[in-house]
Amino acid sequence: MPFTPIPNLAPDPDVRIFFIGLQIIQVLPNNTCEVFIHRRSPDHHLSIEVRRKEAGKPDVIMMRHAGPLDFMAQDPAVPPKFGLTINVTPNPTGIKGYDGTQASTEGKKLDFALNMSTLHSVPCGAVEPAGGRPSILINEATFYSAATYTRGALLQKKQLHSPPLPPIPLNEFASIIGANIYLTAGRVATLSWRQDGRDVLLNLKKPAPQSPPGPLPTYEIYIINEPLYEDESPTAPFVHDEFDEYYHILPALPHNEQFTMTFPNPDPDRGSTRTPCASVLLP
Repeated sequence: MPFTPIPNLAPDPDVRIFFIGLQIIQVLPNNTCEVFIHRRSPDHHLSIEVRRKEAGKPDVIMMRHAGPLDFMAQDPAVPPKFGLTINVTPNPTGIKGYDGTQASTEGKKLDFALNMSTLHSVPCGAVEPAGGRPSILINEATFYSAATYTRGALLQKKQLHSPPLPPIPLNEFASIIGANIYLTAGRVATLSWRQDGRDVLLNLKKPAPQSPPGPLPTYEIYIINEPLYEDESPTAPFVHDEFDEYYHILPALPHNEQFTMTFPNPDPDRGSTRTPCASVLLP
């Protein structure tokens, strides 16, 4: 199901979510969203962190999670899916995608995100459950490109041709996908996950107006699934192809439809790796 387009990405959301690393984001038929966490790449590590931000003060770390999620408790007759939910109540407005019609200081249009359905000429099929779950469920957010990579990445078909097919240049694509939540009075964004054998809750509430008026505290959620650190010096071991990792959990894509991604001009300022483990879309 495609993202419902929206022309405006308003400034100053109450909650910003950032998806970094190997994750597949898919809108569900009920206009919620499932985020699959890639579990089949052994050197990628999931971490989730919630920060409360207030101008002029250090961030308050409200929640940290490290390592794979556990399935949340649910009806035993239903196959388990989710390890974390981010639900807005009451009256969630569903999942939208910013189309860039009106310029925004928050980020760029979602179209810059790598879309597995449009990159490939055959259907991608479903994400392998064992490789992508426990996943994350979100019932309201506006998605966009929070950061883009502009240094000339190349996609190359794996299939053997003589002569080889030319590479496909990617002039700009989303290296980080963002999602904003805008809370009105009386609404709450609630995180729920399983910790120490029980489901726990964290409520992110819109702070009451200050006197005198001033900027209100906001929240940021970082969902990261990438290597902790990679030595990319000339003497380091071979660094794997990040994009190729997705085919481990998209088994319906045949080998001759798969791509490798190369970075002729890697980013010298990346932390864990000089090439981005970009999250992708699967509408």
